[in-house]
Amino acid sequence: MCGILFSLSTSSSTESIPSESWRKLQELNARRGPDAQGEYRLALPSDSASSPSSSHNPAIHLYFFGAVLHLRGAEVMPQPVVDAAGNVLCWNGEIFDGIEVVDIFYLCNSSTRPPSFIYFILFYLFIYFILFYFILFYFILFYFILFLPLLQAQVPFGENDTQILMRELEATEDSDDSKTSYKILDILEKIEGPYAIVFWQSSAQKLWFARDCLGRRSLLWHHPRRRGDSFTLTSVGTPIAARNDDDLGNTTAAGTAQPPFFRELPADGVYCLDVRRMLRELNEGLDEVCEDGKVASQPLFHGALSPSLVPSNNSITSIQATLERQLTTKSVIPAVDDLTPVPALASEGAASVPPVSPRMRYAIEGLIDVLSDSRYRLASSFDSVIDHLFRSPVRSPSSAEARIAILFSGGLDCITLAALADRHLPTGEAIDLLNVAFENPRVERAAAVAVIVKKKKKKNKNKDVGGDEPLDVMEEGTKSKYDVPDRLTGRLGVEELRQISPQRTWNFVEVDVPYEEVCAYRKDIIERMAPLDTVMDLSIAMAFWFASRGKGSVDRCHWIFRARVLFSGLGADEQLGGYSRHREAFRQSGWERLIEELQLDVDRISTRNLVKCILGPLTVPGRDDRIISDHSKECRYPYLCTSVVDYLCALPAHLKVDLRYPRGIGEKVLLRHVARALGLQRASGNWKRAVQFGAKTARMTSGGEKGQDGLRTEDRRGGDDAE
Repeated sequence: MCGILFSLSTSSSTESIPSESWRKLQELNARRGPDAQGEYRLALPSDSASSPSSSHNPAIHLYFFGAVLHLRGAEVMPQPVVDAAGNVLCWNGEIFDGIEVVDIFYLCNSSTRPPSFIYFILFYLFIYFILFYFILFYFILFYFILFLPLLQAQVPFGENDTQILMRELEATEDSDDSKTSYKILDILEKIEGPYAIVFWQSSAQKLWFARDCLGRRSLLWHHPRRRGDSFTLTSVGTPIAARNDDDLGNTTAAGTAQPPFFRELPADGVYCLDVRRMLRELNEGLDEVCEDGKVASQPLFHGALSPSLVPSNNSITSIQATLERQLTTKSVIPAVDDLTPVPALASEGAASVPPVSPRMRYAIEGLIDVLSDSRYRLASSFDSVIDHLFRSPVRSPSSAEARIAILFSGGLDCITLAALADRHLPTGEAIDLLNVAFENPRVERAAAVAVIVKKKKKKNKNKDVGGDEPLDVMEEGTKSKYDVPDRLTGRLGVEELRQISPQRTWNFVEVDVPYEEVCAYRKDIIERMAPLDTVMDLSIAMAFWFASRGKGSVDRCHWIFRARVLFSGLGADEQLGGYSRHREAFRQSGWERLIEELQLDVDRISTRNLVKCILGPLTVPGRDDRIISDHSKECRYPYLCTSVVDYLCALPAHLKVDLRYPRGIGEKVLLRHVARALGLQRASGNWKRAVQFGAKTARMTSGGEKGQDGLRTEDRRGGDDAE
């Protein structure tokens, strides 16, 4: 995880952003990457014939800021990275596949990978080449056919993504600028993994910026709305009040909400800003084209643009086709022969495990394989940094210290990830299960009233008998305020994990959040989740912010977890029919309508617009990325790995969801079968529960709020009077 901050303006200062807000942006991005921070400034003269490094008559100023959370490679690589040609790279991401480099680490267990492994292999091949020439010929043929794809998949041990990517981008230089552009696009298209990138191509004076096709890494942008306004990119934003300009603020004098200062960069392609063209048109005086000093709205920009910054419709383009993926789920309505008969009791609502057909068994094994592969890649990339941390001379690691942590409610999605992690991690390594619970004043008041009413009823019923107050009422009154639904299912879940893997140390980390802390950090959380500003966004953001903070308790003892990478079950519901709207669609019109609803979710993935209410209100990786990374941690989503998404899209709908069965059985039926195959019999029947209700972050003070309601004006500004 890294923080990226970039600005491009016609002034050496960021005029559109007050200095205090600019410092805040630097601070927030620095929190994302505590291991190294750096900045780089570049002044481009208006005379295109001048050297880009010249400070004579500067027309455009570029500012790069990078903060690094070191997860890969032997050494920390500060950002921005500047090469000898003047190219500048700010990279926030992980390359799990796509860049063709030899990766011995992928073939070796992390505990047995010597630095000289490659030399051992070469020596081994050399000896056998001499002794067994003809045998070796067939061995090499077999080797290259079956194992070469694995060797070309990932970043090698000892190097990090930034080094590899910069090397690849440097190699794209060509005398033909169009060829260079296509080479850059080809590299970005092949990358498997979450990322956000800002790359300055010095030779062509072009700025490239993008997010991965699923929008798993945050990148916000502010595009110009008036003369002198700066173009800004940042990993995390903050509500910013404009300087003496009503059209830039979040509210007008009357309090009417205005578009936020920052917006999510659409994950719909690779964007390119042609700065050389801008300089040329600035010299030609194109800033006088429009009488009102503004350029009409363009498809890529919302609102008026400053002609002094973006004078032409062709200055900035989005090459959407470069990241297009064919994410089309099989739309064939299942025939009668494709569907296994539903037991009579199951059709009446009784619990029943659907039978496993040969095709379903094949799908189960395939999903386990692809999830295991994605989990391995996601986890393996940070082995080196954990090894580095645990080799500290100050203290040695405890067997209870975990290298990975899972956001854990005990639900189906996250407990399946935990069971898969258990399969692939060495037995002696612990796993942290992060379970968050909130003190909710509204719920506490309602519970207190219910206890009083129950006491009165008991008292009236037993007043002729006399005696002490019934014991069950006293026990209910002393129930912990943190025994929220997710805490209860979490405890059941960890017990089941301990049963199927008793040799593993499962740290059930209880993160209890008193209401006083919610009030104390509410303003900070609102800043981090911007530009999203609904009641639901805040409820979810609070759960993830406190869960990833690193503080909790295990067996009532204070616990600080050190894992830098967290795993989340985000994305399973959208692809496997886990939402109530899927069941409603099936109830209304059967398989045809259900398939349409599933395809709609897949289409939303392919358009890469993972912001508010696109893949459902809960699936907002950009928001969650901004929230979790505030604690210098990175969140990864195995269900949103493109290999997993591709696999699920290739399966017919009835193998993923079968809503002929009741709740807790039919939705996400494939994942429930996977859970049972992993030994999770009880958890395979868990119902879906939204995090804001499971952790009790919703409606803390008022029961009349709706999730899609916007925050109050004082909340949006981060005012101190926010409840």
